[in-house]
Amino acid sequence: MDINKPKYGTSSYRVACAVIFVSFSIIYLFHYQTNVLAAAQHIASGGKTHYDPVIGPLLIIVATGLLQRGVRALSGLRGIFHALTYFPSFLIITIITDLPSKADREINFGAWIWTLPLLLLIWAAAVYLAKQYQSIETDTRGGGLLSQETGINMTMMLAMMVMTCLIGNHNREFHRCMETEFLISEKEYDRAIGAVEEYNSDTQNLTILRAYALAKKHKIGDEMFKFPIRTNSIIPSSKGFYAVIIPMDNIIGEYKRNIDWQLTEMLVKKNIGEFYDNLAFFYGLDNNAVAPDSTKQKSAKPVTVKKQNEYQDSLTRIKLMALPLHYKEALVLYNDKVRKIRQDFLDPQLLNSYNQFLRADNETKLKRFKGTFWVYFYFKNE
Repeated sequence: MDINKPKYGTSSYRVACAVIFVSFSIIYLFHYQTNVLAAAQHIASGGKTHYDPVIGPLLIIVATGLLQRGVRALSGLRGIFHALTYFPSFLIITIITDLPSKADREINFGAWIWTLPLLLLIWAAAVYLAKQYQSIETDTRGGGLLSQETGINMTMMLAMMVMTCLIGNHNREFHRCMETEFLISEKEYDRAIGAVEEYNSDTQNLTILRAYALAKKHKIGDEMFKFPIRTNSIIPSSKGFYAVIIPMDNIIGEYKRNIDWQLTEMLVKKNIGEFYDNLAFFYGLDNNAVAPDSTKQKSAKPVTVKKQNEYQDSLTRIKLMALPLHYKEALVLYNDKVRKIRQDFLDPQLLNSYNQFLRADNETKLKRFKGTFWVYFYFKNE
C-alpha cells in the first residue's frame, strides 16, 4: 500500500458536510422560506394542490439529498472536492425559493433561463478540473474533523449556503404577506390577525389582508381601527393589492357580500355621512334616531302612534347598543360633526369619552385614545 496516496476511506468530512447541509435545509426550508414555498406550490399547481409545511420541506430535503448521493457516485469526487457534489442540490433549493415578490399568477424563471445552464457549465468544468487534480493529489492534510481537508469542504459549503440565502427571496413584506395568506387559507383567522399586528406593519397588502381576516371573524367593526391604518382604502380591488395563495375572487367576493366591511371602508374614507345613511339602511335603524326638526313636529299625535313610536324607539336603542364598537364611536362623531342624534340613542360612556378626547391635548389623545376611530379620523393624514 502506498502511504503517499490519500486516505479517502475516512468519512469525517462527508459526515460534516451532510450535517451542515441537512441542518441548513431544515432551518431555511422549514422556517425561513416555508411561506414562499407555499406560494410557489400554489402558483405552480394553479391552486389545485395544498402545501403541507412539514411534508413539503421534508420531500425537498430528501430529494436534494438523494441528488447529492447520485452526483457523488457519478463524479467520483472525494477529499477536498467532496463539497462540490452538493452544488446541484443547493442550486435547486435556490431556484425554488427565488420566487418573485409580485408572482401572483404564474412562475417566471426570468434570468434563470440563461443563468442555470451557465452555472451548471461552470460547475461541470470545476468537476473536470477537480478530477484531474484528484488523480495526482497526495495526502498531506489528514482526515479528521479538524483537518485541512474538512476545513476546505466547510468553506465551500459556507459559500453555497451564502449564495442560496442571497439569491432566494428575502423580501420581508412578501414573507409577511405569504404567512398571513397561508394562515387565512387554513382558516386560522385569529393567528393571521395577530401576525399582522405583531409585524407592526401598515402596508396596503397587510392592511387589506387583516381586514379580510377580521371580516371573516365578524370583528371588522370592532377592531379595524385598533391598529394603525395608513392606506386610503381597504377595498381588495384597490390598485396595487395582490394575493397569491388566496384567490382574488374569494377576497373580492367577501367584500361584496360583507356589509360590515363596506361600512368600515366608508369610515376609512372618513365618509361618516354616507356611513350613517347606509348604517341606518342595513341595520334597519329608525330614522327617528336623528333628532327631529322641531318646526316640522305636529302638536299632538294619536295614542296608538305614540305607543308605536315608543316601541320603535326601544327597538332602535337595542339595535344601536348592539352595534360594533367603531360604529358607535362613529355615531358619536357624526353627532358632533354632521347633525345631532337623539342623545338617548348614543352610548353615554362613549359620549363622555369623546368629550374628554376633544378636551385633551394631542399627545394625550394619541396615547389614551389609541385604537379608536376618533384618533384615525382626526390624525390620519389625508
